[in-house]
Order: sequence, then C-alpha cells, then structure tokens
Amino acid sequence: MKINISEAPTDSLKKLFWSVFFESKNRGISLNRHFPWLENGPETALFFEIVISSDTVAGLVLRHKKYQIHGEPINIGIIGLVCVAPEHRGVGISNKLLAKVIDYSKNNNYDYLTLWTNQHHIYSKHKFYLADPWLYGWVKTDVAVKKLPCDNVINKALIIENTLSPLPPFATGLYEYSSNNSSFGFLKDKDGEIVINYTGDVVELGLLMINELPERWRLNVIKNDPLIAVLLNYGSIVKVSPANLQMWLSMRESNPSDLVINNVVIPILDRI
Repeated sequence: MKINISEAPTDSLKKLFWSVFFESKNRGISLNRHFPWLENGPETALFFEIVISSDTVAGLVLRHKKYQIHGEPINIGIIGLVCVAPEHRGVGISNKLLAKVIDYSKNNNYDYLTLWTNQHHIYSKHKFYLADPWLYGWVKTDVAVKKLPCDNVINKALIIENTLSPLPPFATGLYEYSSNNSSFGFLKDKDGEIVINYTGDVVELGLLMINELPERWRLNVIKNDPLIAVLLNYGSIVKVSPANLQMWLSMRESNPSDLVINNVVIPILDRI
C-alpha cells in the first residue's frame, strides 16, 4: 500500500470521487461543475491517494485556506471527499488515510483542520471535535402573509443562475436573487430551495424571501442570525435546529479554541 500526495488529482482518483459521491447516489452534474477549483484552482489543494497494486482504493482532498483573527494569521485545512472503494472498506484504510493527512498538516504549518460529516465516530477517533455554528431547517409562510406589499423592495428583481461557484454534491443548481441593494443566494435540490447566504438590509430581505420563494423552503444560517427573527415577525413559521456537521482538529491543542470556532465562519459553498 502506498499513499501518494499530489497537487492535482489523477484520473483514477477523480473516477473514485465520482463513483462514491455521485454515481452511487444517482446525482451530480460533473466533477468540475461541483468543484471548479479541483484542478488549476486559485487556491492550494492537495490530493491524498492510496494505491494498492496500481489500483486507487481511497483518497481525500486537503484544501488550504488563510484567515486572520485579531491580526493573527491562521492556516486552516479543509478536508473533503474522503472515500474508500467499497471492496476495500472495513480494513482500516480510512484510518491510515486520515493519519497521513493529520501528520502532513502538523509538519506543514497548518493550525487547524476542519470537515463536515454526520459520521462523527469515524473522526472523533482521530480527536476531531464537533463544533458547528450553523442552523438548518424549514421556513413555512401562509399564503396570506405572502401577499404583504413589497413593491418598494422588489424593484426590477432579478434571478440568475450562478454556474461559476462550487455546487454541493446534493444540489442541482445555484441561484442568486437580487433587488435594489439586497440579494440572497439559494440552492435547489430534489426537495426545493435552500437559502444559504444574503447581503443587504435583513428586513427587506426577509420580505423578499417570503414573497418570492415558495410557501415552504429551507434555511441554512449561523446561530443567532437576525433573519430568523425577521421571518418570525412577518408571520412565517421557522423550524431550524443545529446542523451538527462541522468538526475541528487543532494542530496546537487537544480541542480547537473558541476563538477560532467563533471567528472563522466557512461559507457553505467552500465546503467539500
């Protein structure tokens, strides 16, 4: 067994990524559509690949991100696309892969590693710590509420498809809705719309979302986001709960510090 580290994915590794995360789940557009930075991206990404007898049996991506916290530079590695070929599972290959990327990160000036998963037990064995600031859930608005006047808000509103930004594996499209000086982004999947970001006046945006989205849609926001209170004030039903997906590992200490967790918010489209 050999673990290779490279700056670009091999064709075999890309084939494994596609098979595990897309083809087996009957979803996906193309690997480069979902992860346009995969090759020749503007930021550093490394690919860890386990090869046995010339066959690629496992792999992952380590993407490097730089942040500033109170003037101090922080190097964070975002781990994603962790996969093992089905016929090679259950023999500890994923543990070897994770041990390799952790060892590499410790020796190459990374301060923290982070990833998103609902398989917490796999990563807690490597001392990853669950700390996720995001909330996720449904928003439902009565038809009568949707008739609130909003002509002053929606002035030549425009909806466009964003085909350049990364697209999460489960999503079929990424769109941006803008009006005046406000805008919000949303994903589409088999169950409808998911609002993932916004800019502008939060009160106007709440009204814009209520009037322009279906009666029932989903919301992904940071804890204590003021948009929740705005939607409730307009009469919407908002049922969101902790996403509990993001895990951290510090290269400096046993658990990541609250300073980093509370000051580094990684957008949904930067997840892998």
